[in-house]
Amino acid sequence: MPFLLLLVLALLGSSATSPVYTYNLTLTLVNGDQSQSPIDEGGPYYYLLNQNVFPNSSFQSVALKKLTLNGIDTGYSAIPDGDGNIMLTIDAVNNLGPGQNATVFMSFQATLTKAQLNLTSPGNLSSIPDTMSQSYPLAGSFNVSDMPNGQQIIDAAYAIKGDEENVLEILLKITKWFEDNMVYSSDVTVPRDVSQTFADKAGDCDDQANLFVTFCRILGIPAYTTIGPIYSPGVTIESEENLRFNLTNAAWHGWAMAYLPGDGGQWVPVDLTYFSGAIMINGHIRSTDTIQHITGSALVHWDTLEYSYIKNLDYVSSAVQSKENITSSDTIWVEEHYMGLEGQQPSSLPSLWDPLTAILLAVLILTLVVFAVTYFRYRSRCAAPSPTVSS
Repeated sequence: MPFLLLLVLALLGSSATSPVYTYNLTLTLVNGDQSQSPIDEGGPYYYLLNQNVFPNSSFQSVALKKLTLNGIDTGYSAIPDGDGNIMLTIDAVNNLGPGQNATVFMSFQATLTKAQLNLTSPGNLSSIPDTMSQSYPLAGSFNVSDMPNGQQIIDAAYAIKGDEENVLEILLKITKWFEDNMVYSSDVTVPRDVSQTFADKAGDCDDQANLFVTFCRILGIPAYTTIGPIYSPGVTIESEENLRFNLTNAAWHGWAMAYLPGDGGQWVPVDLTYFSGAIMINGHIRSTDTIQHITGSALVHWDTLEYSYIKNLDYVSSAVQSKENITSSDTIWVEEHYMGLEGQQPSSLPSLWDPLTAILLAVLILTLVVFAVTYFRYRSRCAAPSPTVSS
């Protein structure tokens, strides 16, 4: 595709507006017959008192406007984790006694800066600084050396690349592989590891993003996964075992960020499952042009917040263990999410409510993850993949 056309597409997918959003998160732990300690790192009360916050980035400016514990303003300490996410540890001295409830309320104000992509002069692999590639190693969730099919994943990455050296073209070749080989699936409520996603050729938004990131890192392209909510008017109520969720105007999603060298370099979003122009055909999410995975990505095309980054920590195994810790406890975990636009029109709204997509939502709507790892808590609910369905 001509570079001039790429630039035009990128600009069309962006907006100069800076919408301002309120994001309110209310978490309630309804305790059973066992006392809960605030310092038991494997306990639900500890999870409640240790929360991620929306970060400041080149795409958003965020302020924590209010934080309360049981309706009372409370203190906290802030500690970054190994992936650069900020964890708030909320001050609490006493145990949560049998039959007691605890509620944490956080209100954020976020001003979005829509991504402005420049795809006119993408560089080659050789123009990526070694120090940058080394900062995004095959570690944590992306450590193929620990995977039984790790060599197959490595071989697949190099087969996709072939002789191509241009980084943008490599990214687009990887997205084409996903279109041809991967099926969208949200039939599990914890993230798959990369090995399973590759073996099954199936996964939801963050599963596929993690495999994409793995391919990139194998080839020396810096990349990581991002999790965050898309502004999507409507209410979703879900439950599983002792977990309860109520989301208003928020569809949680996961996508990849990849480094594109050239003209000073830039990070670009690559969305495998939810992008403008996506079409689902027999479970495969396809585009009419693979550049749509970038120019039509949720971060570019719709009002989307970044919440957490998955870079070098192994969050998958922690997700499984932490969810088990909560669901096996004598508690009820309740989350209420509200995302509201402050006195403006959104940059663009996802077309989530046409009849075909409503059917799709009923089957594939949002995947839940609740877990904690050392100073890192991640909550992921994947948006339904496509505004258009075809058989």
